[in-house]
Amino acid sequence: MQSSLSFIKQHKIFGIIFLLLLLLKTLVGMIAVKNNFADKLIPVSFSFDKNFAGFINIDDYEMAATALYKINYNEYLMDIKTHPYRKDSVIISAVRPRFNVWLHVMYLKLYMRNSGLTFKNANQIPANYFYIYGLIICIIKSFLFIISAFYFLSLLLLFFNKGWSIAGSFFYILFPPVFFYIGILEIFENISMPILVIVFAFIYQCVYLKKEASFLQIFSYAALASFSCLLRPQTLFIFLIFLVLYLLIWIFNLIKHKTFLTQSRFVFIAALIVFIVHLPILVANHKKFGAWFLSTQSSSEFLQGHNTYARGSWYYGLVSVHAKDFAFLFNKEPGLSNLDEKQEMDIYFEAGKNWMLHHPKEEAILTARKTALYFLPTNYLNHIFNPVNLIVYIGTIGFLFFSLYRRIKNASINELLQLAIILTPLIGSYLLTIIYFMGERWRYYAEPFMIIYALIFFKDMIGNFYQRITN
Repeated sequence: MQSSLSFIKQHKIFGIIFLLLLLLKTLVGMIAVKNNFADKLIPVSFSFDKNFAGFINIDDYEMAATALYKINYNEYLMDIKTHPYRKDSVIISAVRPRFNVWLHVMYLKLYMRNSGLTFKNANQIPANYFYIYGLIICIIKSFLFIISAFYFLSLLLLFFNKGWSIAGSFFYILFPPVFFYIGILEIFENISMPILVIVFAFIYQCVYLKKEASFLQIFSYAALASFSCLLRPQTLFIFLIFLVLYLLIWIFNLIKHKTFLTQSRFVFIAALIVFIVHLPILVANHKKFGAWFLSTQSSSEFLQGHNTYARGSWYYGLVSVHAKDFAFLFNKEPGLSNLDEKQEMDIYFEAGKNWMLHHPKEEAILTARKTALYFLPTNYLNHIFNPVNLIVYIGTIGFLFFSLYRRIKNASINELLQLAIILTPLIGSYLLTIIYFMGERWRYYAEPFMIIYALIFFKDMIGNFYQRITN
């Protein structure tokens, strides 16, 4: 097996181009600004005076407000002045990822101490606070992406020869969602996606070489995975999918061969570490709400994906826009303001579940629509047809329907595990789409691996065509 560094040293021209493209990607990520984002294929212009505050997740403003409530009142409160049913204006909340709120608590305390300022309400938090916050995310995401590009190249070298590996590495850096649409934003998806690439590339490498990871490696990569899960809980779901697939293969191998599967130590210790780092959130929510959960947001998002007005994609302000239509959900709860947030979100979840059970035909149509949207070659906040996305998505579909079966049919246990590793991000992000709704930021986690699927498929097709014409 050849590492990415040795490959670059051996192929110096490729190495120079590879490093220049990484430099270009980093520069674009730091100076690209939106330019009529929704209706241009190349949606950016460039400025050396980029306002990083304008590129963070809008939810971060809400999380900063909750953090300030925590500092001032020692409670995780959220403003809900626009809520269509509740009469109260502030509620104890567990909607947003608690770790993200903790980050704002620490950063606000540091900012206030260094600036000598104090803030009584969120409106007093200056724009400069969010500018620095966005700049920090930009630096971290750029560093992690550069590291992930080397891991991705190492992963490609396990699948392909020199030419295909070079093409795949360039594709990873220049792929439109990565290079322009999501990649220029200062959001945590741009931290979690490279971490997924790094962690899964490492696991795949260990399985491929049949080499057990050291304890230092286990703790290092488990820490990375935990950091990603805390920042973006959707990636926790993706890692859980891998754990389920691994356990199924592990049990099958134990029954059939009476031996333990490779990387058992890595997977089970890493899973334990990820669980432990989430334990304080589970305990805190149980103390406050009397239930074990990480966030209440999943319940409202579940209703987003399963109702009469669901369209397969995210519907901004669904409950507010259709307040009269959803009022029946709360007719039996005249004292809604007396319910805590968890109890209210449980109503949303039950409504979504009941709609699914009573509308199987509509649910099937909605699932088909979500699937079509998942492979629609458009991008985040930009609905222009993108031919580069199309090539990768067609290759992915081709891989799933043609190349995958050929590999599963005669695969060894070790080869099945390798397939499970590279398929996990796709399975996880697709299931998130079906359970909730299609979100380009969820598909983003699978897109680096879609490049690999597409390359495998096109390589198979070219090989089959060449075999036919030579025979």
